[in-house]
Amino acid sequence: MELEKKYIYQVYQCGSFSKAAEALFITQPALSIAIKKVEQEIGAAIFNRSQRPLTLTSIGELYLQHIKKEMLLEQQLKQQIDDIHGLKSGDLKIGGTHYMNAYLLPSYIAQFNTPTSTSPWPKQARICSLKCSRTTSLISPSAVTRT
Repeated sequence: MELEKKYIYQVYQCGSFSKAAEALFITQPALSIAIKKVEQEIGAAIFNRSQRPLTLTSIGELYLQHIKKEMLLEQQLKQQIDDIHGLKSGDLKIGGTHYMNAYLLPSYIAQFNTPTSTSPWPKQARICSLKCSRTTSLISPSAVTRT
């Protein structure tokens, strides 16, 4: 998220420029200048500076709604990336010989889908796609979770 948007959100949360500047570890004049710059870009005031604590103008409310949506999207993206890195979600593609697909793979898939402590994979993990070099009828469709 852009720095100015973080500044605007912090001023909104704190209700004053001085408290927000302190929380952001910047000077109050620098914070005021950054927010004035945004207000000049959009052509309207974001905060009603005549009231204490500061309140949002109608344009400020709209601007803040979009900041909150952007923050939520960033948080969701970070969570999805963390889930992939932590093997909590994602794709598992398996390929192998006919022997492996017919005799070895079914027991591993059964362990994968069994939420036991002895399972080698996380409980939240799932198979999104299963690709084999040859089709075999020995793998039970109920043993594979497809999403």
